Amino acid sequence: MVSDPLIENLLVYQERDVRLDDLRRNLEDVPSRLAAAEKEISASKAVYIGRIEQQKALEMKRRDLERRTLEAEDLRVKLRTQQLQVKKNDEYSALERQIEASTALIDNLETETIETMLSSDEFRPVVEKQRVATEADVVAIKARIDSVGRVREALEREIKEALALLDEARAKIPPDKLATYAYVKSRVKHPPYLSPLVDMRCSGCHLKVSGEVLTASRIHGALARCDGCGRMVYLER
Repeated sequence: MVSDPLIENLLVYQERDVRLDDLRRNLEDVPSRLAAAEKEISASKAVYIGRIEQQKALEMKRRDLERRTLEAEDLRVKLRTQQLQVKKNDEYSALERQIEASTALIDNLETETIETMLSSDEFRPVVEKQRVATEADVVAIKARIDSVGRVREALEREIKEALALLDEARAKIPPDKLATYAYVKSRVKHPPYLSPLVDMRCSGCHLKVSGEVLTASRIHGALARCDGCGRMVYLER
């Protein structure tokens, strides 16, 4: 129990001040949470786009193989036509070797074309599965984004209310005491900034205070400071 009005008012002020800081920190986290969600959407879409590009690459490879096969077949036809027109055995044999090479190339191209077509057919369900997964991801993440947006609106309302309550508490504290509170807050890493003394120890840092601090804490309307951490301390009565 606290009987000193100044300490009572400062405790109320501290409670409201700490709550306001917490609300502001939560609000500051909102942009990073939204950015992270948008990044997740981009990553999921990138995977899907990557699958589509893989499928397109297979299709382009198939078309290129078909084009090269047609070119090889045209060449073989031309070589056979030329072969019918030559009269020397060595020229005939040379053309025969070219025809055989063209035939071997055509066989290889046709085999690779079939393999590519099979790969493309097998890959098609993979692309579809990724499309479904990506759409589900986007729906879920956008729901989270909407939720974060609602949280932001709620935090903004709460901050407005908390500011009003803090102003109300501030009006009950002398300016010099508020200045002391602000100074302590700027020096101490985390709340509380005003702590009770328990067994002659500051409950903020748990160090024993000096006799001078203990004596000062008994004076109504005065603010004693912990020798160790610098927090304002008081005696509960």
